[in-house]
Amino acid sequence: MNRRGANRTGPLGGAGMVGLWGASSFITSVQYGSIAGFGTSNLTATATISAVDTSRAFVVWLGSNNGGVDDFSLLARVALTNSTTVTGTRERQDGANGTTVNFVVVEFLPGIIRSMQVVYGSLLSTSSPTASITAVNTSKTVLLPVGRVQTYAGGAVSYTAMPTSTLTNATTVTWAAGASGADVRIYSLVLEFIC
Repeated sequence: MNRRGANRTGPLGGAGMVGLWGASSFITSVQYGSIAGFGTSNLTATATISAVDTSRAFVVWLGSNNGGVDDFSLLARVALTNSTTVTGTRERQDGANGTTVNFVVVEFLPGIIRSMQVVYGSLLSTSSPTASITAVNTSKTVLLPVGRVQTYAGGAVSYTAMPTSTLTNATTVTWAAGASGADVRIYSLVLEFIC
């Protein structure tokens, strides 16, 4: 299964890159935060951040926790939904168990990021799902976590909650878990740099 974000490009040697000459850092801002307030029925919650340029900023999931014992109620993913909002999403909820999701938003100067793609794989029918991506230069690309969720498709979470992820080649992301059978979806950000 596959869900892609838009490709974003910045020309090497263009106005954005020329503006970086002499810069002390390629990073414009780093913002850490958390999302709470999922409660007993709502599956999404948001956090407000200082405004960023979404064409050169991204969010990374730093883990989730809750006050209950149900694995699926703590699984969540994050998305930078606009320039000032990070949205956390769960696919399931259980009783009064709340979920807190931590994240970091990083913004680069123009001309650093070539493309950003968000993809996911499901562990419902295989313990090693794959997703196709638009081709990237693997020597200039990193794979970052943006969360894990479980749908109502059933299955136990215990063996599938912490799979590994790999940029297998220029067009494929692969995840691996100890077992299949639960529709745990693992979301990853494929972040390609220009240089």
